[in-house]
Amino acid sequence: MLDPITLLAPQGRISLAILLSADPRAKGRKAAEEVIEEYVEAAYDESRVAALTAGSAQDTAARAFTYYRVYADAYQAMLDRPASLTVTEKGGHAYSSEQLKGMKALVDSYLAEFEDVVTPGVAVTHAPRKVAVRTFVSF
Repeated sequence: MLDPITLLAPQGRISLAILLSADPRAKGRKAAEEVIEEYVEAAYDESRVAALTAGSAQDTAARAFTYYRVYADAYQAMLDRPASLTVTEKGGHAYSSEQLKGMKALVDSYLAEFEDVVTPGVAVTHAPRKVAVRTFVSF
């Protein structure tokens, strides 16, 4: 079975900031380790991962599915927040359309990686996800 800790940076592709965006419970290293463990367990429960023979193919599929789910959840969280927000004396944040496009490209690449593991040699296409973007106007 895949060691969830190996998916967190610096060994893996999931930074603490991305994981915190995906799941607000991931504050601090220990909490992040618990959250990533839940993602990995859910990956092994995914039907196409579970259908693979236990071993390296199953671990590779679980890794790819975990990356996909974490980044998809972080991307959705970005879409759920206002693109720009400033709180007086507390700072703020802003997302550019390029950041959103970059995150979507990562989500798509991790999904393609997963699909390639569970259905090798089969071209899988996905319909574009419908997303809602909220716009807030302040004066």
